Amino acid sequence: MSKCLLITIFLFNNAFAGILYNKIERTKQNNEHIIINSITSQLDWETPRKVPPSIKPNKPKLNPKPTPSPTAKTKGELLIEKIKAKNRQKIKELHKKESERKSEEKSLKSKTRNTYRNWRNQIDQTRKIRSEKKKEFNKNIQLYKKSTFDINKFIELSSEASPNLNNNKANNSMSENNQNIKSFNGDFYVIKNSLEIPIRDQKQRPTCAAFAGVRAIEVLLASHGNYVDISEQYFYWLSRPNCQTNPCSKRGSWVYNAFNSKGKKSYIPLENSCPYDPKISTNNDTHVPLKYQCNLGKVRVNSFTQLKNLTQVQSELLKGKPIVAGFKLNSRFYKNNGMVGVQFGDKSLKLDSHAKGHAVLIIGRISLPKKYHQIEGQYCLVTANSWGQGWGMGGHACLTEKWIKNHSINNAFMALESIEI
Repeated sequence: MSKCLLITIFLFNNAFAGILYNKIERTKQNNEHIIINSITSQLDWETPRKVPPSIKPNKPKLNPKPTPSPTAKTKGELLIEKIKAKNRQKIKELHKKESERKSEEKSLKSKTRNTYRNWRNQIDQTRKIRSEKKKEFNKNIQLYKKSTFDINKFIELSSEASPNLNNNKANNSMSENNQNIKSFNGDFYVIKNSLEIPIRDQKQRPTCAAFAGVRAIEVLLASHGNYVDISEQYFYWLSRPNCQTNPCSKRGSWVYNAFNSKGKKSYIPLENSCPYDPKISTNNDTHVPLKYQCNLGKVRVNSFTQLKNLTQVQSELLKGKPIVAGFKLNSRFYKNNGMVGVQFGDKSLKLDSHAKGHAVLIIGRISLPKKYHQIEGQYCLVTANSWGQGWGMGGHACLTEKWIKNHSINNAFMALESIEI
């Protein structure tokens, strides 16, 4: 056998042996895989894999680039950097101010919403209370009608007692009045702080003039920032000079005697010293004798003026003087929603048996739209009544010019000018 053939056979045997060895190894691996899978499948394991270790090539270490040495900045570059720094600071401050402004604006909006919400709640609560009071008033309206009286008789007695009551003081102011009336160029005028005083309730007693007179004193004080609660009980007693010592049964009064009272007894005490008693005493109208505390007087009337016409009424009103007024009543006065006039209020125009007279306090004036001028007149006078919050609009109403002319009582306008504390 030649040498070349032997070499060929040797190489073939080695190759065949290598192939055979690889088959055997693959068979072992397959068997191993099958066996492991069979075992791990029963143990809910995942079939493990043999992952050959990865060989990470060694990366050659590179020498870092040398840091370049800093170069000196020019004056221009330094100036630019300084300007940039200032600009960044200004921008930062502007952002801060803007943030503060937005925060303040947000806070202000929140406060405004809360204020409006509180106002709305107060308005709703006030309307609710007034609605309840009006229902109560309508139930007791007959009792208030019975409290009216012939007020004109008391005014006549006052005129007889003081012939100089209708003095020239009011007449001399006519030209001044005409000029003052022109200054009513707004929609309304109300004496300062006059609407801040709570509405009182006289109940069934014929004490309307006493309540109007006391309220006039309180309004005049409140217009100067003094809020006091004066005794209607004492004022009514003071307005009845013939019933201050001995009891009497005659009902009603007018403000003149109390306004014109002199001496120590002319000083009217506070309400907490001499509280009002709403009970009717048939044979003792002034509830004498009064309590000792009723002698602790605090306020007295210093001066007042009787007015003859509505021009004078408006003139004195514009000067900040509250005006006690007496009227005959009809159903439009009893039932109204804040306006009493020829066509405002209850539809009935009939004067009933209890409509002889009633006193209220005038505290303001409202101009009427032109469409009402022919029927109601050019204005209405804001009044405060003493029948509780259920009457009118929370105890107030506006009497139109035509209604006043049709229902006013002669010489029944008395302006309070000054008081003494």
